[in-house]
Amino acid sequence: MQILGKEVHWTPLSFLLEVIGMKEPLIGVVPLVYFEKECYWMLPNYMKGIEISGGVPVMLPLTEDKDVIKQLVNTCDGFLFTGG
Repeated sequence: MQILGKEVHWTPLSFLLEVIGMKEPLIGVVPLVYFEKECYWMLPNYMKGIEISGGVPVMLPLTEDKDVIKQLVNTCDGFLFTGG
């Protein structure tokens, strides 16, 4: 959609947030782990789904550090726990 000559991609949530003056929600995503290769990874649809819904996805570090976890809880607006 174009508004005043600019392409805009609004979702209902992002439109509502803009109208009431709020930022898009920051969503922390717990990554998947490939233990054999000692790496983190993420399926793109987790991130795309959050973006399409009007959020900002951030892949989280895997940590047991209580201070880091506390900071993440205080910073993120929500969390997506991946896996099954």
